[in-house]
Order: sequence, then structure tokens, then C-alpha cells
Amino acid sequence: MRFGTLTLHAGFNEGAILQSLALHRAIGELRPAAEVEIVDHRYPVLMARAYGPADDDRKKALQAFYDNDLPLSPRRFHSKARRLTFDYIQSRYDALVVGSDEVWKIAFQHRLKGLLRLQTDPYAPAFPNVFWPGPSLHVRKIAYAATAGEKTDWLALPKCMRRRIAEALGDFDAIGVRDERTRAFALWADPALEKKITWTPDPTFIADLTGDVPTDRLRARLAGWGVDFQRPRLLLIAGVHDAYAAAVALLRQQGYQIVSVSDKNPYADVDLTGAPIGPLEWAGLARHFDLCLSERMHGSIFAVLNGCPLICLDRRRPTLGFPTKNRALTEKLGLSHRYVSVVEPAGRGRLEEMCTNISTLPYDHAGIARTLAALRAEGRSFLDEALPGRAP
Repeated sequence: MRFGTLTLHAGFNEGAILQSLALHRAIGELRPAAEVEIVDHRYPVLMARAYGPADDDRKKALQAFYDNDLPLSPRRFHSKARRLTFDYIQSRYDALVVGSDEVWKIAFQHRLKGLLRLQTDPYAPAFPNVFWPGPSLHVRKIAYAATAGEKTDWLALPKCMRRRIAEALGDFDAIGVRDERTRAFALWADPALEKKITWTPDPTFIADLTGDVPTDRLRARLAGWGVDFQRPRLLLIAGVHDAYAAAVALLRQQGYQIVSVSDKNPYADVDLTGAPIGPLEWAGLARHFDLCLSERMHGSIFAVLNGCPLICLDRRRPTLGFPTKNRALTEKLGLSHRYVSVVEPAGRGRLEEMCTNISTLPYDHAGIARTLAALRAEGRSFLDEALPGRAP
């Protein structure tokens, strides 16, 4: 038996790479006799316009990993078309898992004062794309932790698109969504889908990737780059914002060394944003820090998985009445008191208060461990029931 997964696995985003690997690993653990591959379909516009060339050591390390180390299908498709990919899936796999990540995002860019709407957003391949297989693809289809993201305004989509979305979703045998927004999107398309839809956690919760790189080896690399293990250390995964500057200044006054990864900012004592840190090293980074401030969802997840106290930052605004993915994540983890939206009027003051009182800010390690265990069980149970080949 052979399974394929379809997701956003290639690009300069550590979280996207890791979620694709985690889903692959979880399926392999649940079905050890099966072959599991990531279907290597890449969208040219996404690769060229959204990500661009590998022009620093970080990007080169990520590209080397997703090209050479991910368990990819033998054949690669670099195309905006999907028929050849579907033919390949039909001939090679017994089941297809779509997700996770923002695979069902539909975004429009407006021209001529809104009279013309074009699907030209480089981060959202035009619908219908490869992530929307329909009845013409005759394999068992499962969605895992799929999301429509925060840009998808389904209430503004035309009726013809609604029918095609409903047809594609209706052909899935089981639908796992990552957020309540996507559940609402699917039910808007077809209320009859309700019995098929289950909330599922991000794949990085259901397969452990934090220990792939030996702790001592990663610590030695960090020390070689200037990380000082004789003082408290802050892992910063965030861009530029006045509120972040104030927070970092408060933590530096308390003796923290500021180490930035992934996203450029001017706040770091040690700037590793362009360093050749591979995805599996990134997955274990937070274990070597005393505090993490992250505005990336997967940065927050891996801080928690590594037992590193987190402050989850957010610059997104809620849309259509649903919380942002960072707020939803912290609510699910019981960490709402360590979440701060810096676009809210009181956000900056709240973040400064957190950082001023960081030594007394509650962090329930035991409670979080119980939550993580429950999330792992929930996600793996969904997959186990949805995938063919389950032991009687």
C-alpha cells in the first residue's frame, strides 16, 4: 500500500517544511507497512514571486532540505496545471492526504476600483488547483488540518465557485480542518458536509521532530555563532514593530541575550536570520533558550514542544468574526495569558507588562504536557480511522 500527501512543502518557510514532514512521519508510524511520499507538486508563481531565489545561507539550507531530504515522490511537477499530477496520483497511490497548511486559500486582487477581481496572489494558487481533487480522481481522499487561511472571504465568492468547492469537498472521505474558520467555509459550500468534518491539530503536534538533531551538536553550533550559555537567552522569531523593540529592550535590561532567527529585525545581539539552520535544527532550537517571543505560528508550536516558555505575538487582525491562528493556538494550549495582539490598542502595554514581570508570568509545564498529549492522540486517532489499512 502506498500513500501520497499534497501540501505546501517547498519554500523558505521552516514551518511549512516541518508540517509536511510531520504528517508524512505520522502516517508512516500509523501504517508502518505502507510507503508514504510527499507528492512533489510546486506552483511556479509561488516559488518565483512569493519566495524568489535562495540568496542567503538560510534559504540555501532550506532549499537543500526540501529538495534532497524530504521524502518526495520520484516525479516532480512544476506547473500551474493539475491534470498530469492527478494522473500520477491515480496510478501510484492507494490514498491521498491533502494538507495541512493554507491549501484551501482563495484570494483575489482587485483592479479597476474593484470591478475586476483576479486570482493573482502569489501565495494562493488560483482555484481550482491541485489541492482540490474532485470525483475525477479515483483514490481515497482525506484532508488533514487543512485551512483556508485568513484571506479567504467565502461570502464574496461567486455561486459557480461555491458549487465546485462543494463538489470537491464532498468527494473527500474525511475532512480534518485546522480551524473553525475552515469548518465554516466548508459548511457554507455544503451544509451536508458536517458529518465529515473534524477539527484536527497541526501535524507538528502528532509526530515528534524536536529530537532529530542531537542536543549537544545543536548547542555547539549555537555557541559557535555567539550564543552565550552563561546568561538567560531569548529566541526571537519576529519582524519589525515598535512594540517588539520596547519588549526586547525590557528583556535586555534583565540580562537576556537576544537571538533572532528566520525574520529580519534590528533587535538582536546575535543575528541568525541568515544562518544555515536547517528545518530539523530549527525544530529543536527553543530547547536551548529560556524564553521565546514568536509571531510565527510554528515558531510558537516548537517553543511549546521544546518546553520553552512562550510569548505569542500577533500582528494579524481577525476576519469574518474568527480569531487569528495565533490566538486560536494559544487558546487551545491554555496559553491565552501569554498571547498579545500588538494591533490592539492596549497590546503594546500588555506586552511590556509581560516582559517586565517575565519571572513571575505563569507557565504550567505539566498542564501543557497533558494538552500536548491529548492533541497528539486526537490527531493520530483521526488519521488512523481515515486511512485505509487499519488493523482490525
